[in-house]
Amino acid sequence: MMLSTTTLAPTLGGVIIEMGSWQWLFLSNIPTGLLGLIFSMLYLKQTGRVSDIRFDKLGFISVTVGVGSILFALGRVSSLDHLLDPLNWGFISLGVVSLIVFIKIENRTAQPLLDLSIFKVPAYTYSVWVAMISSISLFGGIFLLPLLIQQVYGYGAIMTGLTFLPAALLTGVFMTIGGRLLDKQGPSLIVTTGLIIVAVGTAILGFIGMDTAIWVIFLLNALRGIGMGLSTMPATTSGMNAIPEKFVSRGSAMNNVLRQMSSALGIVFVSIYFEVRRGQVMAANGMSLEEASLTAITEGFLIIAVLAFLSVPAGILLGKEYNKLRRDQAADRGKAQ
Repeated sequence: MMLSTTTLAPTLGGVIIEMGSWQWLFLSNIPTGLLGLIFSMLYLKQTGRVSDIRFDKLGFISVTVGVGSILFALGRVSSLDHLLDPLNWGFISLGVVSLIVFIKIENRTAQPLLDLSIFKVPAYTYSVWVAMISSISLFGGIFLLPLLIQQVYGYGAIMTGLTFLPAALLTGVFMTIGGRLLDKQGPSLIVTTGLIIVAVGTAILGFIGMDTAIWVIFLLNALRGIGMGLSTMPATTSGMNAIPEKFVSRGSAMNNVLRQMSSALGIVFVSIYFEVRRGQVMAANGMSLEEASLTAITEGFLIIAVLAFLSVPAGILLGKEYNKLRRDQAADRGKAQ
């Protein structure tokens, strides 16, 4: 559901910008937020308060400083000179050290902010890797495609938004198909196939040109949507099923945190690459803004495609660990009978 709504949002956003103004994008969050509050009050059950849980203050401070410092430093980069700025490297170093401290704190704390011990379950670890790469691919495409449609091809916001509509619909459809196939066959084939489809669709986007027809972009993004639907949700479900039931809430929290962090870092890295590379190409080759933008965008897609291809082994290993877990569970039930 998250993937389909994430890719559907740009379609609605394009219509809002074309027919109104960008301020309405923020105002549109008010009714959806209110609906969320109303439905949560109506349908979420009140749980009992657990008094013996303590908030991991040191873990919270260290991870906030770590992630915040890195994102702040990367957010200040828009040219090659900025990459060499000592202040930026200072923030990055602070962030890396803070994250190392965070890991040490979490491994020693009785009630950690994020329970890193669940990564001892291989199937869960592989599923998180797949989810992180999928988030980078998803949000990298959400960043690059509008630049391609508007800056290179000169279309408006509505056409940009419509580019995401087939992907959103197909993601939802194939997410359902992937869930059914997961119950019958396990994650190995379905997750691996989805990752390959994402990688291939993204890689082809890396070879488009100035004369590429808009319907080709629609088709390739729709192909990516199919791959997202087949890979992400089945991988996440398999990983959650692999951890003990008492750790499910911790596993879900960890999955969501790492997915959000990877999507944020993915957008930052892709945007930095786009800005820096476009400037280099324009200065070195004397290209127009549109040609330089296209070069940077296609190279960005190729980088994302490489990451997607590198995640294919994780899908295969996830399937092996999941099948092994199912066999062990079946053997335990046989002994119990």
